Amino acid sequence: MASSPRLPATYKQLPLDLGIEVEKDVNGIEMGVLENGMAYLTQSGLSAICGAARSTIQEITNEWEDNFGLDLQCGRSLYFSDYLRQAGYDEPTLFMEIQRNGSTHYAYPELVCMAFIEFFAFEAQRANDTALLNFRKLPGTASISSSMTPLGIHRSSTRAAAALASSNRPSLASAAVSATHAMGGWSRQ
Repeated sequence: MASSPRLPATYKQLPLDLGIEVEKDVNGIEMGVLENGMAYLTQSGLSAICGAARSTIQEITNEWEDNFGLDLQCGRSLYFSDYLRQAGYDEPTLFMEIQRNGSTHYAYPELVCMAFIEFFAFEAQRANDTALLNFRKLPGTASISSSMTPLGIHRSSTRAAAALASSNRPSLASAAVSATHAMGGWSRQ
């Protein structure tokens, strides 16, 4: 009996066989919802909402992957490690790699997006008015339900709401889940 070759374990995430239900650019911010109901921002959308260069978002993402599982972090790596691990996030990447129409999409989940926004609003070396403004708006008036309305997501189904309940920190997700339960859920129309 022939044995299958053993492949080494890797932190490199393979593309998920998970489709994008809807993805749109809303006021310059690329966002979407995966088939499992998870809301996300693309790397470009995250860059826009944080007021940071996309290359900086990529640098932080690479630092996370390079330092995953190590206790030697400092600076912004330490910030992201503390923030995300305290919230229960323990993945080797900060995004999910999704294939759509032959191109790769980097779907950053909501908890990771909030970590980036908070970092650029309060922790980065230079003040960032864009991140600060968006940090103030997101947990309250611009909750996920109002952000997702332009994508065609409306209340009545709990599928998307359940997928968003991944954070115990004040965030887009917790505001959306509270509002969703109060309004009876979401649905796609």
